[in-house]
Amino acid sequence: MEKQEFCCHIHESIQDDLYLYMVLDFLPGGELFKIIRQQVFMNEQDSKFYLAEIIMAIDNLHQMGIIYRDLKPENILLDKDGHINLIDFGFAKILNNIHKDRAYTNCGTPGYCAPEVMLDAGHTYKADIWSIGILVCEIMGGFTPF
Repeated sequence: MEKQEFCCHIHESIQDDLYLYMVLDFLPGGELFKIIRQQVFMNEQDSKFYLAEIIMAIDNLHQMGIIYRDLKPENILLDKDGHINLIDFGFAKILNNIHKDRAYTNCGTPGYCAPEVMLDAGHTYKADIWSIGILVCEIMGGFTPF
């Protein structure tokens, strides 16, 4: 599979009797979480830049039929040029029809999860859209709304 834009790529994986080792992209820019905490109120230009790339990353996944389900600043790393890369696809799920099929696993970080995820009511790609809304609040205002 080709490398998806704004997603961390795994180059190799090696397993021994005890551990699984993964060779990933080098992302020296650190976590978006750290930048948010340092700046408290991110300026409008930076906010728009990061949010646009986050939306593009999630849209790319959705076009492939994947819901991410764990969108939060700790899972967004920056490359050497300051572009975002999503990491940790442990909760991601492929759906046959991203608009109609539902996932029922209660997963993700509670402060970023859509209500239907927390209620085990079944969720679609819209759970990722909810998480983007939470990120908008955090990036622009410095805190999550809940």
